Amino acid sequence: MVIVGEVHLPVMEDTHNFTPSGKLRLFQKEFIDCVKYNKADVIQLIAPTGAGKTLCFEYLLHEGNKVLLVYPTNALIQSQMERFKKKGFNPIYISSKILSKKDTSAPKNYMD
Repeated sequence: MVIVGEVHLPVMEDTHNFTPSGKLRLFQKEFIDCVKYNKADVIQLIAPTGAGKTLCFEYLLHEGNKVLLVYPTNALIQSQMERFKKKGFNPIYISSKILSKKDTSAPKNYMD
């Protein structure tokens, strides 16, 4: 497992050409490097609120990976769903309410 995290959040050049600004925070670059060069099977990403973790998840989606994200609030879920939709991804929302309904095909199909 590789632990990716940085308290001071330094900014550097985006050598992967993934961001419009051409800049990445150090932890984002380390994360993308780990994914791109298969440096780890598991990556633990630790960064404060608003630091740019979602960009890392977008990179995984951009590369064709399935990503499971767990959020603490419904408001944050909705915000992130809209962000991913605007980027052209097809997120699904799974909650206890959805799983308690009779038709659970969407979550099952996603996990296949």
